[in-house]
Amino acid sequence: MFNLLMRGLLAVLLGCLLLGCHKQSGTQTTNYTVITVQPKVTVTALHFSGTLGPLDAQSVLSPLDGRVSEVLFSYGQPIEKGQALITLDSAKLSEDYRKTVSEFLEKKQAYEISLASFQGTEALYKAGVISKEEYSTAASHQRSDTLAFYQSKYELEKLLVQTSLPVAAIEQLNLADMKKVNEILNRQFKNIKIFAPSSGVALFPTPEQKKEATTSGRITVGDEIKAGQLILSIGDLSGFSMKINVSEISINLIKPNLPAKITGDAFPGILLSGYVSAVAAQANPQEGGEGGLGMFEVRIKIPNVTDAQRRIIHVGMSAQAELDIPEPPQIYLPIKAVYQKNGQRMVTILNKSGQRQEVPVVTGKTTLTEVAIIQGISPGDRVVVPH
Repeated sequence: MFNLLMRGLLAVLLGCLLLGCHKQSGTQTTNYTVITVQPKVTVTALHFSGTLGPLDAQSVLSPLDGRVSEVLFSYGQPIEKGQALITLDSAKLSEDYRKTVSEFLEKKQAYEISLASFQGTEALYKAGVISKEEYSTAASHQRSDTLAFYQSKYELEKLLVQTSLPVAAIEQLNLADMKKVNEILNRQFKNIKIFAPSSGVALFPTPEQKKEATTSGRITVGDEIKAGQLILSIGDLSGFSMKINVSEISINLIKPNLPAKITGDAFPGILLSGYVSAVAAQANPQEGGEGGLGMFEVRIKIPNVTDAQRRIIHVGMSAQAELDIPEPPQIYLPIKAVYQKNGQRMVTILNKSGQRQEVPVVTGKTTLTEVAIIQGISPGDRVVVPH
């Protein structure tokens, strides 16, 4: 009886053990995931800071030396094409004018006399009255007088461009017309107006322009300016531009026409679209980065700005530029899929028969969650990713 009882108890215990094992096997979960890898395109965003400038700027240069007698514009204000900007008094122009006109009239008279004399000499030579040597000498003098006349005429026309005086009225004069000659020579050049070549906004001088100028860079009454000196720049505010400095590490990633996104703290909620218009081929020696890195100037243009945006955004505001650099397609794996073994980075794949196989790989760029695989696996491979 006791033996039968013990046998029954053992049978029940064995059944429970088998049932427990069966339940444990049924609830076990897989501790990895298998993914099929494919290359994907990623974008690297580079961020830079700068200052907004006009879309384009046209420099207005003084055509002559003179003293500013009146300033007819205000910095930062709109300017219309053809508007008078400044008036100049030019004592030097008056002096140059008298000298150039006098030389022209003298050369003109010498040329006319020489031409008439040579025509007579030529007739005598054809008649056999004078020698060939005398004829050649007269021809040489006539050519010299002709060259001197045309040179003085060129100098006169070049000078008269600065005065807005008609060339023909002076070129028709002769030294015999003393009254008219005296009137012309006694002309004084005062209140000469310089006009705007285009419409836009009168821009304040930049730091570079201030360094080059003998004064503060702003034109004021009483300033002495030289021919070719900058009077002001007229900015085109139909759009904006921006200059950024890019280190030598990133400069090769940036190409002309690369899109740019422009934002600014002074105009929140507004996103401007621009593009890279120019990339410097030489580092700027005046701009040095950390660790002595070379810095390259990159220009961005923002051509499309609405009227509403122009009322909020102004030249001189600080801005941030984002340049999105697309990268070639690459395979990316979760960081957990890559591990070290014997000093080599490895991943585990499932081969064609479904068996696990470790393969060495070469990794590249790493993000917060993924790592690029440069070599070792191919598109379509099934990679084991541990949980």
